[in-house]
Amino acid sequence: MAGARRADRLAPYAEGPATGMRTTRDSRCALSHRRDADSLVEAVWASLPELEPLAALASSPLRRSDALRFVRDSQAAWEEGRAHDFALRSHDDGVTHLGNISVWPTSRREQAGEVGYWVRSDRRNTESFRATGVRR
Repeated sequence: MAGARRADRLAPYAEGPATGMRTTRDSRCALSHRRDADSLVEAVWASLPELEPLAALASSPLRRSDALRFVRDSQAAWEEGRAHDFALRSHDDGVTHLGNISVWPTSRREQAGEVGYWVRSDRRNTESFRATGVRR
């Protein structure tokens, strides 16, 4: 019985979340792409003191190659149904990385999962970020 529960807990959903971009008045939420690597590195460096104790991505020194690996691994996890990562970008330019939101399936049968996020430290208290609805 325990093995069956474990298999269900780790099994990917038959269908993950929709992949299309979501927008608010001030931000865009979409899948990460290779072109996002430089902006991701900049956002992590802006948040490094807060991220280092919590996130593997926040290694010092973070390089573009690390960000590209994160994007590649994120895309593979999406395709395999293990995790669904979204990049949160500024609506002003569509490039500035504001943070990430991730969903990890925990039970296919119950359609349950965990949600995690991080927010670029130097943008957390701005009007554009408050409009996303994510709160600390």
